[in-house]
Amino acid sequence: MDARRAAEVLRGIGGGGDLPLARGMGAQALEAWAWVEQRGATPEGCGDEWQVYTGQGYGEGPTPLAAVLDAMEKEGKG
Repeated sequence: MDARRAAEVLRGIGGGGDLPLARGMGAQALEAWAWVEQRGATPEGCGDEWQVYTGQGYGEGPTPLAAVLDAMEKEGKG
């Protein structure tokens, strides 16, 4: 499910069969932005990708959210 569809499900648009998955995606996004706020680590565009500096390296991805999730994962392993 993509983010747009997850938002529709959470808003009650078009059936809720995917509600547990949509809730998980919503929670993941909120967790990512809380992480950004705590660290002051703002995603920045870099060509066709996004990067966010973690203090331990960079998180990268095709979207700001993907870059933050990558940084969170790398930070957890560091």
